Amino acid sequence: MKKWLLKPPQLAEFQRLLLAWRVWVLGAILGAVIAAAVYFLFPPPFRARAEVLIDTNVEQVLPPGEADREAFYYIQQETDKLLVIAWSDLVLAQVASQTGISVTRLRGELLHLTQTGDGAWHLLADAPQADTAARIASTWAQAFYAALQGEGAGINSVLEASLSQTQDLPVERSQSLGVYMLAGSLICAALLAFLLLFFDRKDN
Repeated sequence: MKKWLLKPPQLAEFQRLLLAWRVWVLGAILGAVIAAAVYFLFPPPFRARAEVLIDTNVEQVLPPGEADREAFYYIQQETDKLLVIAWSDLVLAQVASQTGISVTRLRGELLHLTQTGDGAWHLLADAPQADTAARIASTWAQAFYAALQGEGAGINSVLEASLSQTQDLPVERSQSLGVYMLAGSLICAALLAFLLLFFDRKDN
C-alpha cells in the first residue's frame, strides 16, 4: 500500500482513467442524483434580499478633473465607514429586538452583505422560512438606513441613502439545485476514478 501511494504516476494509469469513460459518466449521474436527493431532503435555507441605495456624491467632494484614483479612494473610505455601521452593535441590536434573534446568531450565521460601494447595497438574510428571511432582511435594511440618518454617524454629509426595497422582497434558496448537482457530480466522478485506480493497482 505504502509503495503504491509513493510510486510516481504511470502513463498507463492516466490512459486507463481516460478510457474508462463509463466510470466518469456513471459517477456524474450518480453524484447528481444523490445531490438532488440531499437538496430536497435537507434543503438550504431561504435567502431574502433587501436593498439600500447609497450615493456618495463623489462629484461634490472632489474638484473637477481630479484623478480617478482619488475618487476610488474616497468611495472606498466611505464604504468602509458604512460597513462598520451596517455591522455595528447598535444596528444589529435593533434587528435582534424586533426579530427575537440574538446578535451573535445574526452576525455569525444569518446576515450577509453584498455589492457594497457606490450604488445598491444588498442586505441578505437566511432563515428556514421564506417570510422569516424577508422580515429579517427588511428589518436590517431599515435599521441600517435609520443609523445613516442619525447624528454622529461619521459619514460625509453629502452622502445620500434611500430605502429602495424593503417590502415584497425577492426570496430564494441560498444555494441552487444546480450548484448541488454540479458539486455532487464532480465529487462522485472523482471518487469513482480514485477507486478505479485503487482497486486496479499493482504494488510491484
